[in-house]
Amino acid sequence: MGLIDERGMAAVIFDMDGTLIDSHASVERAWQRLAAAMEIDYATAAFQHGVPSINNIRAIAPGIPEADALAWNRIHLQMEIEDTEGVVALDGALPLLRALESAQIPWAIATGCQYGLGEARQQAAGIPRPEVFVMFGDYAVGKPAPEPFLVAAQKLGVPPSATVVVEDAPSGVAAGLAAGALVVAVAETHDRSELGAAHFIVEDLHQLLDLLLG
Repeated sequence: MGLIDERGMAAVIFDMDGTLIDSHASVERAWQRLAAAMEIDYATAAFQHGVPSINNIRAIAPGIPEADALAWNRIHLQMEIEDTEGVVALDGALPLLRALESAQIPWAIATGCQYGLGEARQQAAGIPRPEVFVMFGDYAVGKPAPEPFLVAAQKLGVPPSATVVVEDAPSGVAAGLAAGALVVAVAETHDRSELGAAHFIVEDLHQLLDLLLG
């Protein structure tokens, strides 16, 4: 018996970047280009994976006027939308999603990507678009706040406590826990020691499929 049946879970909510798709190279290129344009040393910038871009811009440029932060955010968004080279589905993502659909288990994506970027990466990676695709703009406060997963659960029509949240980043794990979900971390982008707050940790999406469905 898998975790979903064992715990009576009603749906699965996935983070996207680093969880279902590999966009690392594209993300790095865009942030390096933006940091250079802002005349910031990217190597020492306070960048965090898994949080909305605008939050990162405020972090790497403390005290920046909000109008300037928003302008740089628009530039960064366009950089990312235009650069999807190397964005691919992670190994095991497509079999996992097909298995959930075959088992008639609803699933959603809740990402820090903004509109335009979320779709660009989803299409580039070749993963199916879920009926519930929550992006920054559907919520106001990003991870580690719980709002992305609360909005996804609401759109799925299930209580957050009946959802399994799948994440790869500490901020996403914190968000899932704050939402009251059962949190499974995939150690694709972060060391297990950084993900220890999750209820379960798996090495890859093949292990996740076994954990969820047995």
